[in-house]
Amino acid sequence: MYFSPSLNGLLHIEGEGDCPGILHPRRRWRSKHNLFASGSVNGRYFVGGLIGTAGDYHLSYVENSYSVGRVQAISQSGGLIGYSPNASILNSYWDINTSGQSQSAGGEGRTTQQMQTQSNYVEWDFMNIWRINQGQDYPRLAWQP
Repeated sequence: MYFSPSLNGLLHIEGEGDCPGILHPRRRWRSKHNLFASGSVNGRYFVGGLIGTAGDYHLSYVENSYSVGRVQAISQSGGLIGYSPNASILNSYWDINTSGQSQSAGGEGRTTQQMQTQSNYVEWDFMNIWRINQGQDYPRLAWQP
């Protein structure tokens, strides 16, 4: 399977192992934006709701993304990112209630109520890319039913 150097879109994950997250940590993605993850992730270490490991040669930039799934690990876990020595994480969030995580190696933790309120998504494009049914659901990509 071929992976492009950047990614835009919808992803859902459920899995377990070392370094799990939305995408395999050894893929050399340069950037990720406008993504969300809703599945649960279980692992031993470097476990994140969206990304297990970001930074160094793994990933350099994440923007306008979020995760809401349960995250469980023995160590180095985070609601959005499990481990990140130097990636830039901008305007990205995780649900502290549904994830069971109060910390992350990047992003900002929000309550479920905050995650379901459009005004809490700084610089997100709710005209062209995202849509939200406030107070009822999380943001969805505009093309989703």
